[in-house]
Order: sequence, then structure tokens, then C-alpha cells
Amino acid sequence: MSKDVIIIGAGLCGLHTAYLLQKQGLDVTVLEGRQRIGGRILTQYLPATDNTSTSVPLELGPSWFWPHQKRMQTLCQELNLSHHIFEQAHAGKKLKESKSGEISLADDDISMANSLRLDCGMQRIVSALYQKLSANTVLTGHKVTHIKHSQNGIEVTTDNNGQEYRFDGQSAVICAPPNVIVNTTNFSPPLPPQRIEELASISAWMATQAKVLVTFEQPFWQLNGFSGDAVSELGPVMEWHDSSLSQNGPYVLLGFLGIPGVKRERTADLEKQVLTQIERLFGIPTKNALDIIIQDWAFEPFTAVESDKLKILETPSPNIPNGIEPNWNNKLIWSGSESSTVMKRNNGYLEGALEASFTAYRQLTDTF
Repeated sequence: MSKDVIIIGAGLCGLHTAYLLQKQGLDVTVLEGRQRIGGRILTQYLPATDNTSTSVPLELGPSWFWPHQKRMQTLCQELNLSHHIFEQAHAGKKLKESKSGEISLADDDISMANSLRLDCGMQRIVSALYQKLSANTVLTGHKVTHIKHSQNGIEVTTDNNGQEYRFDGQSAVICAPPNVIVNTTNFSPPLPPQRIEELASISAWMATQAKVLVTFEQPFWQLNGFSGDAVSELGPVMEWHDSSLSQNGPYVLLGFLGIPGVKRERTADLEKQVLTQIERLFGIPTKNALDIIIQDWAFEPFTAVESDKLKILETPSPNIPNGIEPNWNNKLIWSGSESSTVMKRNNGYLEGALEASFTAYRQLTDTF
């Protein structure tokens, strides 16, 4: 049975696009290659303890949004999550470390001051959207291998555990990193070479990144008068922030590794180096760390391509003033956070994913 729209990618953009379209009565299927929803939103929850009444979220994907990003705040309100919003902690001394290892005080602007977080975890946003969709709208474990434009619309072929499936729709929306799609998917008829080159140049933000989260029983950096914010030219982590939730613990330092993926992969004692750096910066003995988690997005096949392993902590692609133009008589629409056109640097961010979903929604509803 043919659908109105096939959406590729069950991250924030894909799920929100499906949510908007279903509210208008359109028949939608969302295909996701991973075995989970959320895309680059990935929250790991620590179980509740004697000091915490609920599980504690650790953000392995995006952690923040900002007051000027109104779509995120509106969505939180619509999903009854507004009461979970709180402001990022930033009180205390900030630090900077030179290549030679000299440590000194840094300006306040290295912190994430004024940014906003969710004490329930970003995963709750995509979970809440998922719950609002009709049953069986989202199919996980379906890796898209072929997209074909036919007289009847769009045919999407997927691989699910070695078995081939075909999905038919009037239109398709790609809510996944463009460079990943053009590197892993066959198009019939082939896309123009100039379009392939354009899409291959648009990499996903976070594709080059590895996040480090280190948990502690006590906020030792706060007790020593530090905010937890630091920048380092020596590394291995080039940027640190306090990612704790409350005064009840566990307490968390979050960092971004400042070495490329190929080197991260070959560094056998990377965790030891991270803990040594924390001791060097904040005076916290390595033995006080409860756990260390590293999420390396450069090795996540639905986020990154091979060349991303050679890069270091790249920021989002430049804004695309007119977005990514559709293909095949507007039947194939390119969406996702990297296609955001707002000039306040929303592309690559959660806000950009929502902006892109509204753009795709308007393009699609104009055709039905």
C-alpha cells in the first residue's frame, strides 16, 4: 500500500515532520537504519539511587539549546516538558590550558552560560513525539539502500537484517546527514553530479566529535571553586563543562575530545589520559571518578563518513541561504538539521532540526 510520504531518519527532524504531517491526516512511514529512534539524540540513564528519586540522564548527543531558539521551547511546551527546562550551571572559576601545560583563569565566555537543558534528558523529546505518532509509523533497523523515482512516486528499498523491503510513497523526505545518504544509497535515476558533490560536502555536526562524560559522587570541582568550564590546547579533551543536574548527584563533567577519530581509535590509554587531565585542571584525584563514558560519533555509520575520522571537532556547515533544493519534481525533499536556513547558526542544532521539519512540512502540504 502506497503512503503519502516516506521519511528517512527517525531523529528529531524526521519524527517532528511525521508528527506535523499526521496531524494533517497524511499517511506516513518513517524508516530508521538504527535499532533505536533519536538519531544524534542519545541519552543514557543512570538508575535512581538513595539520593535521587528518578534516573539521571547522561547526554551522549546534544545537551543544550538557547533562549533565542523558540521552536525548541514551544515543542517542550507542546509535549508537556517545559517544567523540565533548567539553565546550565556556570558559577565559579573558568580555566584555560596552553599547549605547554600552563593553566590560568579564562574569561566567562568559554562557559555555556544562558544555555538551557532538560533534567529529564533530551531523549524524552523524541520519545514523546514517537508516542504521538500512529502505531507502526516508525520502523527501525531499516537501512535505506535505494531510492527510485517512478511514474507512481517514490520507491524506497531497505535492508533489514539481510532481508530486502520496498516502500512506496507519493514523496520522500530525507532527514538524515546528506553526505551519509549519498555515500550509502543508490538513486534511480542518478542525481546530477553537481548535486552529489553539493550533498557530499554537507557533513553532520557531531560527525567528527567524541563526547566524554565522567561521573563523580561529589562535585569536587565546585568544592574547589571551579565552574567545570575549561578549554585546553594540550588535551586530550579540548573543552569541559559541568553536566550535573542537581545537588543530589551523581555529578558529571562533560568534555569534547580534541584529537581526530583515527588517533582516538589508536590511543589505548585514552581514558587514563582524560582522568589525568581532570586531575591536572581541577585538582580531582583520578581515583575519585566513578565511571567514564566515551561516545565517538565518528564511528557511528548513520552519522559519519570515513573522512570524518580525520577531522577535529568541526562546527556546523555554513548556513545554506536557500536550503537544499528538492529533486525529481519536488518529490524528493532534503531536510534535517544541516539544511536549516536561519542565519542564527541553527543548522546542526536541535533548533535547526525543527526549522527543517517545518520547511519540509510546508513543501509537502503544498503538493497534497
